[in-house]
Amino acid sequence: MDRLAYIGYLARTVPPHRLAQVAALRLWRGAWRTLEGGPQLPAEEEVLRAFGARSLAQLPRRVAAPVPGPWGFASPPAVASTARTLRTELPQEAERAVARAEAALERRSVVFGREVVLPGCDRFVPLASAGWRAIDWEVDPVSGARFDGGSTPPGADIKYPWVPGRLDEVVHLACGAVLTAGQPSRSRAFADAALDRILDLAFAPRGVQWSCAMEVALRAANVAIAVRLLAGHAALEARPEALLAVLRSLVFHLRWVEGHLEDTVAVPNNHLVSDLVGPAVVGALLPRLPGAAAGARRALRQLERELLAQTLPDGLSFEGSVPYHRLAVELFLLADLAAQGLAAPFGREARERLAQMFVATRELGDGRGLAPQIGDNDSGQALAFRPRGPQEQAWLLPIGAALFERKELHLEGPSAELVWLLGAAGLRRLERMPLGRRPRDSALRHGGVYVLRSERLSCAIACGSNGTGGTGTHGHNDKLAVEICVDGRQVIGDPGTGSYTGDPALRNRLRGTAAHSTVIVEGEEQQPLPSGRLFALPDSAHARCLRFTSERSRATFLGEHRGYERLTPAVIHQREVVLDRLLERILIRDELQGSGKSRAEARYLVTCGAARVRPIGERERAFVERTLPRELPWDLENVVELGSHLGPLALLIGAGAAGAPRFEEATYARGYGELAHALHVCFRLEGVLPSVFTAAVLPFAAAAGR
Repeated sequence: MDRLAYIGYLARTVPPHRLAQVAALRLWRGAWRTLEGGPQLPAEEEVLRAFGARSLAQLPRRVAAPVPGPWGFASPPAVASTARTLRTELPQEAERAVARAEAALERRSVVFGREVVLPGCDRFVPLASAGWRAIDWEVDPVSGARFDGGSTPPGADIKYPWVPGRLDEVVHLACGAVLTAGQPSRSRAFADAALDRILDLAFAPRGVQWSCAMEVALRAANVAIAVRLLAGHAALEARPEALLAVLRSLVFHLRWVEGHLEDTVAVPNNHLVSDLVGPAVVGALLPRLPGAAAGARRALRQLERELLAQTLPDGLSFEGSVPYHRLAVELFLLADLAAQGLAAPFGREARERLAQMFVATRELGDGRGLAPQIGDNDSGQALAFRPRGPQEQAWLLPIGAALFERKELHLEGPSAELVWLLGAAGLRRLERMPLGRRPRDSALRHGGVYVLRSERLSCAIACGSNGTGGTGTHGHNDKLAVEICVDGRQVIGDPGTGSYTGDPALRNRLRGTAAHSTVIVEGEEQQPLPSGRLFALPDSAHARCLRFTSERSRATFLGEHRGYERLTPAVIHQREVVLDRLLERILIRDELQGSGKSRAEARYLVTCGAARVRPIGERERAFVERTLPRELPWDLENVVELGSHLGPLALLIGAGAAGAPRFEEATYARGYGELAHALHVCFRLEGVLPSVFTAAVLPFAAAAGR
């Protein structure tokens, strides 16, 4: 799809009034930045006056004044109670939090799965502790690429320097400081390092860390959380000049974000939500900061509208990406807490939708207890208290259970984030609630995500639109693709996201049809990838579920997409997935409808580590013949064994392919940029349409007769 074709698609998809609004907003924002000349730091006297401090020495006590809201860090006594609760109720989480603070103290950081030491430089940092060495914020800590002046070097990925620039580790240091309050010198070291790192970035040249409003806004939220955690701490009492500089920098952050809101795209997405959540959190936690409370209330009014616009009735994010759903839940959760703190709560419809977002999260769990990797995965998080794996989402459920008193969300014990956010009171609400039941099968029809489950198997299926109002900013060519787990291990998966702008070829390869566990016809994409647009995938496949049933002994999904109707001959792909809970068996039936001859492949991305073709032994053959439908021509001479270095996990058996399956080297990403080796198992489908191919997945121990 070329540029003109894409513009035409937007004109047909996006309402005309929105396109006109976008054009007007771009003109207005450009003119505003020109006339205003950029944001200015507030005067020291302005900040002191706003907090009612008659002198610099009074400022730390004024900042420590309690703020309203359910936060577990709304006041110094609340912080002490939260820390005590973590140490007594979740001691391992408390130990991990202190270990993260120690790592941050040593400048050890994890950037997309890689542990690095943040690069230093000789720049002077005003008001920093003696011996503090500045961090070079313009350097990618993984590759060493330099982003001087905000420009991106060839082949570099701007997301890598953004990770330390969001200042998640300032929150880690603040958490470590409050958890070690009984060890004054250790606690002071953590608190001083938190202040120093904030000052370091605040006084650094404004380059790559000021190139995206989302990053600036979420950094502001992290700084506000860290300040609130440290309110009343001896480090702030001893360093009021540093605290004042931090508060002035926060005001600058808010003013900068206001002038760079990311609302000038055809369909606003999580970037705009982040731009608004940052000021909302700052205003709720530091309401006396100049302009913060008023700005937060403005942001919250828009956030309530965006909550309803950027989520679907079943609770999923509208971006066509399950990993981005987690980010959306975190963002709107923070917005809801900020709204409560500012006595400007969301209305009933918005809060019901937020509760439904938690319910949708409950429905996403696969056989590993993780979420499927449908659509883009940039490993994004908005809550910095505890780093989470790219597909971890279940930790959100206890927060939703306590916040909304929904027992169906209470599936397991509390998470650390529950205690940090809602304190001991949130934990007690959860403990009073009975445990809910895990869903048998899940159908999120608006988002097009389906999960079938048994005791040993799970199968997630992608059958939704490309998301973001049809523009597909984070959608993939993954229609009818499956992700399969056996005994808590994934055997067939999704390619994930290796890179965005850092490697455009890899970006397009991993969002392309051939990378996914689905059928590719004539080597073509399900939907054309627009040339030069890495964050666009116009929806032309029109995937839909035709039937979904969940019964005691089996679950059935039937769906189709029409992305290949543009080919000659036109092809409609239908896929039926049947999970038999009694036989512990998954059958996947692909039917290519049309007339004429066509070539296709049913592709399965093996992510468990190893695959090999072999004939099956006598005991296995007897089991397979009893288990699989006898009317199908199963190729028992070319059975694919899926496994890892620990041994076999499952058998993949085909019926109806043209010859033996072939293997193809592949790559997949466990999280953003976390590339790993994989294999594609490809079954060749040739002949006259309509044609049918069936694949079966059987747990190995059962197939071996054990």
